[in-house]
Amino acid sequence: MGQQITVLIILAPIACGTIYFIKHALGWRAKLQALEPELAKAREDLAEKAAALETAKTELIKFTGFLEKRMDARTAELKAAQEDIERLRGKPNG
Repeated sequence: MGQQITVLIILAPIACGTIYFIKHALGWRAKLQALEPELAKAREDLAEKAAALETAKTELIKFTGFLEKRMDARTAELKAAQEDIERLRGKPNG
């Protein structure tokens, strides 16, 4: 009888703790399930924003290339004009 009481004294808190844990785990599960629609909407919004950023990045890359080509062309025009001015003044290039 003494051993049974000892076992009961040891196992009772463990059983109560397990029941408490299960109760709270189920509560958290219900809360997470309630948040699922909001999380799904947030995922959709994030995907849309990521797509918009990717599109903007692509456009920025294209525009940067255009500007680089335009800068190179303008630099060549200015260099040619400077060479013409130096030639007209009679100064050697260099």
